[in-house]
Formats: sequence, C-alpha cells, structure tokens
Amino acid sequence: MRKSWTFFILGIVLLYLLTGCGRSQADTEEGLTIKPVAVMELKEESRPITLHYTGRVEAKDLIKYSFKTSGKIAQIFVEEGQLVKKGDKLALLEGEELKFSLDATKAQMEAAKAQYDKALKGAREEEILLAELDANKARDQYEFVKDYYEKIKLFHENGGASQQELKEAKLKLDQAEISFAQAEKILKLTRDGLQDEDIEVLFRQYEVAKTNFNANEKLMEDSLLIADGDGYVVSILGKESEMAAAGYPVVVLSSEAYRGRIGLTQEDVSKVGVGDEVAVFINQQEVKGTIATINKIPDQESRAYITDIDLMDNLEVNIGAIIEVVISVGMEDGIWIPIKYILNDGEDYVFIVEQGRAKRKNVRIKYLQEDRVLLEGLRKGELLITEGLKSVKEGYEVVLNTKKSEEDRS
Repeated sequence: MRKSWTFFILGIVLLYLLTGCGRSQADTEEGLTIKPVAVMELKEESRPITLHYTGRVEAKDLIKYSFKTSGKIAQIFVEEGQLVKKGDKLALLEGEELKFSLDATKAQMEAAKAQYDKALKGAREEEILLAELDANKARDQYEFVKDYYEKIKLFHENGGASQQELKEAKLKLDQAEISFAQAEKILKLTRDGLQDEDIEVLFRQYEVAKTNFNANEKLMEDSLLIADGDGYVVSILGKESEMAAAGYPVVVLSSEAYRGRIGLTQEDVSKVGVGDEVAVFINQQEVKGTIATINKIPDQESRAYITDIDLMDNLEVNIGAIIEVVISVGMEDGIWIPIKYILNDGEDYVFIVEQGRAKRKNVRIKYLQEDRVLLEGLRKGELLITEGLKSVKEGYEVVLNTKKSEEDRS
C-alpha cells in the first residue's frame, strides 16, 4: 500500500515538471517574435530628377594642315601644345624642285607670249633664232623631266616612292612633252610664216603656258603652311627631312573653344534636348554648358548616343580632362525613402508594420537621387521599418520604439 502511494506521488511530480518545462519553452519561442523597431510614416513628396554622366573635354574644332603637293619637309616651326596665332608659320617644304618647275613654266609662258607677239608683227631672222633657242630649251627640259620620271618610276617599283609621287612625276613629264611639241611647232611656224589661224594657235598656247605658271606659282606659295586662325598645336604628324604626301595632314591645330562629350543611354536620350543648360564640373570647378548636338545613331562600340556640350570661352583646361555633367530633367512626385532601408535577396524589398506585425513588400526602384530613391510598390501613410531590420522577419510581432520613430519622421 505504501509503495502504491509512493509511485502515485512521483507520477504527479513528474507530470508537473514536464508540463512546466513545456510552457517555459513555448513562452521563450513566442518572446523571440516580438521585436522592437522604429518606423517612419511614408509621405508623397516632389524631388528634382538629375542625370549624372562622366565625359571628357575636347577641342570644338580641329584643323588639319597639309601640303597640296608631295615633297620633303624642310622645317617645322611649331611644337605640340604650343599656342599659335593667325598668320604664324607652321611647316615648310623644300623648294628646289618647286622652284625649278616654277622657273620652267615661267620661261614657257614668257616664250609663248613672245612668240605670239612676234607673230602679230611678223618673223625676222633674229626671231627665228630665238624660236630655235626656245625649242632647244624645251627639248632640254623635256629630257630632264623624262629622266626624273624614269627614276621615280624605278623607285616606285622598289617601294621607294608613293603612287602619288609617281602620278605627279608623270604629270610633269606630260607638261614638258606638250611644251616641247609647242616650241617645235612655233619654230616651224616662225620659219614658214604664219597665217591668222596660226596666230590664234599661238595665243592659245600662251594661255596654256600662263595657266601652268599660275598653278606652279600657287604650289610654291602652298609649300609654306600658315595658320589661318588662333589655336593650340594638338599633334605634329610629319618630321623634318621626311617626305610628305599631298593632302596628308602634317600639323593639327585645335581651336581655343572647347566642348564636353558624354554618351547618353537609350533610356536617357529622350529626356535631353539640344539647347538644354547643364552643370559641368572640371577639377571640382563648376562651369555652365549647353547641349549642342545629340547623335541620332548610337555609337557602334558603346551603344551610347554621343552628345556634345558647348563650354564657356577662354576656359583654362587641358584637352582630354575628365568632366562630370549634371543634367536636370524636371521634378518627380511619389514615395521617396533613404536607400539604406531597402533590402535585397534577389529582389528589392522593405518591411512595413501592418496590424502590429512586420510585413514584407517588394518594391521597384524608379529613380536614384543621391541617397534617396523613388519607389513603386508603397503607399502614402504606410509605416516603414527603419530600425531593427536585421532582426525582423515576415509575420514577426513588433513593438514601436516611439522615440526613434519620432527621430526618423523628423
């Protein structure tokens, strides 16, 4: 009988202990879901929208100076980075061959003019002699140019002369051959006597000779490159004693006016227009700028729309300097919150308080301005959790930290 009472009492004690431990563990787990948090009430506000881009400084205009005839560079008068003024000398070709061609065409012109004048008066014995001398000169000139052409042709075949040089040598040969033929014809006409139609031919030959002389005179003038405006030397593409091909740039100048260049994304290009004013920061100095051009076709490599910005005149900056461009594109209304309150697990989301519990809400970031973002997916008046984010989960019961919430609202 005593043993039965003993087992009964032990059973009651064991049942009490088991029941008490179970309640304590449940109470502890329930306590873990009650979290203190701070909140802020969401409000709609209007904030300016700005686009931020990085670009570089470029010269507004680049002017490439080249010779109109091939030749060896005798002298370059400038250095890269140098400021030049309108009328300053840039580079010079060696003038020996040009001078020879000029003198030759001048002699041909004067001879043709003399023969024409004499034809009008009739030929005398001394005139026939002069015609013979002119014919001999023309023959010597033709043989000289023919020899020069053969040399250039040989150099070209061995890679020592360009196609342009060969072409120019052939042109000179053709001119010399024509002049020689004309001189011989004039000699024949002088000896045989001239008719009216012959005099007309001499006049036309004189006109051709005069045109050739004027062309060579212009080439002689163009053997000296002169700056036609103020600017800086961007690059020098030729060297002294090197051959310069006709039309190939030797000196490149930039204007004193500058522009900024950025690449707009496809999303932003429709928000910006030509003539819009922008803020440009160069070496932490702000200058005003104006959108000058926006390419209609994206760049093949970057897929960005190249946009040029006119900058103020007399800007002291180096070409290639990095710039930061800020473009204002208007105001945007909506729910703006500090970006630090947004969480991400593959999707952007926030926690709000709804009926005393934490509730997850997925959001979409529409704009980012400095430390604040404009969101889609939230409503005015909702309570956004701002403190205690790391300890709450969906459905957790929360208690508001009133003091901290007041600070966030302020």
